[in-house]
Amino acid sequence: MTRDTVTPPQRTRRLQQGEKLRSADKVERIPVKVIPTVDVQRKPEWMRIRLSSSPKVQTIKNILRKHKMATVCEEAACPNLHECFSNGTATFMIMGEICTRRCPFCDVGHGKPNPLDTEEPKNLALAIHEMALNYVVITSVDRDDLRDGGAQHFADCIREAKLLSPDLQVEVLCLIFAVVWPRLSRFLRRRRRMSSTTIWKLCRASTAKHAQGPTTSGRLSC
Repeated sequence: MTRDTVTPPQRTRRLQQGEKLRSADKVERIPVKVIPTVDVQRKPEWMRIRLSSSPKVQTIKNILRKHKMATVCEEAACPNLHECFSNGTATFMIMGEICTRRCPFCDVGHGKPNPLDTEEPKNLALAIHEMALNYVVITSVDRDDLRDGGAQHFADCIREAKLLSPDLQVEVLCLIFAVVWPRLSRFLRRRRRMSSTTIWKLCRASTAKHAQGPTTSGRLSC
């Protein structure tokens, strides 16, 4: 099939700010054709899990809703949610619940995100403190609409969390590109109390069209 015979993806409507798109609505414009599953096959027994009946699951959800926090556990429909929540932990997802990317393998909603919540860093710190965590993982949606990709917001979240919980160890999982990485790494290096922060980064070739795609994963302990 040549490029001339490929029909470009068409959108049926414009994105509305704050609207979260999932499933077919999310992937309708990607160039790869996504064929919906008609007959869902039964999963083998070894793949099936028992959901925890621990009351801690609802306790964690109540804390998250109280502080208006999102988790990748919930938004990405992680099958291990009950295991983590029943142990009193969660992977926080900052900068909203709407991602500017539309990866078909991910269940996080796509769309035009709302402006950043300036109270989120403090709310995150309060949630971590109430959950009595000594180690926390923070990730985020992609925010291609932001000039710095969300680097300053990440830094604010880490700072507030460490202020309220000084002994907290922080692990950050995010896509960090040419604009985001220098700003965030400089911020962390000049603050000695951030010495327990670990960042896992996915590097992308700094070409105009990112032709080579994701390349290496690295670790920085500041």
